[in-house]
Amino acid sequence: MAPTLLSLPPELLLVIFEAIHDWHRPSVRHLVHTCRLARLLAEPILYRVLLVTTGSQAVSLAAALKSHQRSNVVATLGVFLDSQENVEALTPVIGTMTHLRSLSLEGPFVNRWEDERWKAFMQGYRLLFYQAARGVGLQNLESLTIHWAGKEGGCWRVSKISGIFKLPALQRLTLSRAALLDDLAEKLADIPTGATALVHLELIQCHVSPRAISAVLALPRTLGSCHLGNHETFYDEKGPPLVGYLQALHPQRRCLEELVWTDDDDNTDLRRAHPPGMSEFNHLRTLTVNTLGTASLALLLSKHTAPRNLERLCLFSHRFEPDSEQALIPGIPPASDLCPNLPALRYLDVVIERFDDARYQMIAWRVDHWRQIVRRLGAEFRVHRVEVAVFTLDFSYWTGSPPYTHGKDVPQEKIIYRCSVEKGDLYFVE
Repeated sequence: MAPTLLSLPPELLLVIFEAIHDWHRPSVRHLVHTCRLARLLAEPILYRVLLVTTGSQAVSLAAALKSHQRSNVVATLGVFLDSQENVEALTPVIGTMTHLRSLSLEGPFVNRWEDERWKAFMQGYRLLFYQAARGVGLQNLESLTIHWAGKEGGCWRVSKISGIFKLPALQRLTLSRAALLDDLAEKLADIPTGATALVHLELIQCHVSPRAISAVLALPRTLGSCHLGNHETFYDEKGPPLVGYLQALHPQRRCLEELVWTDDDDNTDLRRAHPPGMSEFNHLRTLTVNTLGTASLALLLSKHTAPRNLERLCLFSHRFEPDSEQALIPGIPPASDLCPNLPALRYLDVVIERFDDARYQMIAWRVDHWRQIVRRLGAEFRVHRVEVAVFTLDFSYWTGSPPYTHGKDVPQEKIIYRCSVEKGDLYFVE
């Protein structure tokens, strides 16, 4: 490194290296090899955020992190691997990352491996989270995301790594294609109610038993948001899933602010089950629910069960046929029925999922008939001082279902229409 640069205070050099890293990351790698001072200053920047996508990268990174205490500076790690060789190489090193804040693990086809490879893979993480639950490693981890199977893979048992629920700093947890069964509840029995720091829980396409979800949702002190969308129904359970979830969510009724509930299954026996509803969820401000389950929707938003302080309601209408005889946006309750039950409601968002197909083109929204349907919806809710917005969620056939794995396109929300309380119709997007 040039002598003039070396004469600068280390604090100023660090600012320069940060700027170089933000502008062109490879340049920081070259700086590391110029002199000892440059290495000491640049390596914490270079190793702060890491992404591993191949088995060879896992081997190289594991070797690099074992020297010069480099693992201590890693704050964010993403391990996004397919069924490749040497993917287990990095697992033992993760536990030495004392300042790790965010960890994302992804193996979209991991369950398609041979049994022995799967067992070896899981054993490494079982040990990692077992030790972390006992105070060794990952004590500062705040965010954990695990996508361990794709649409063609089976589910993996969360009970195998139940230690994740005992991580002292964990605030955000996302799991996909996982099985949360009764054996998980047994492993969580020794954790006191309201003892964990978890504020966000997201379960995507998971098999869930009522006993397991009750045990999991009893752990957080103050769960702020919960995403139970796009999931499978209860594993070997005949009872209505919504009832089980509402009962499990009840311990969080004094703190839950956002809930996402989307399920394609409707259940006409819900009323006979006498579930608790959401009238006691006084802090719930945002609720997302689909319009296919009409009985479920009626249960959540009826006079005696609706959350009275709800400000934003998002309704998913999973499919629509612009050339059919049916209404363009089916399943939305009339404003005269809905608004009295939700006196604090200010925003109604309608999201329509559509495949990237010739039948689902934006030209449908240029047809006056369809626009009139949407305008009537906006005008009806405007009377009750509720702002209406209509969106489409565009996705291709192959990326239509979560989890949206690394490198894949994520569905994009595009606004079609908005009706302001003050100004009325604002626009249709052409």
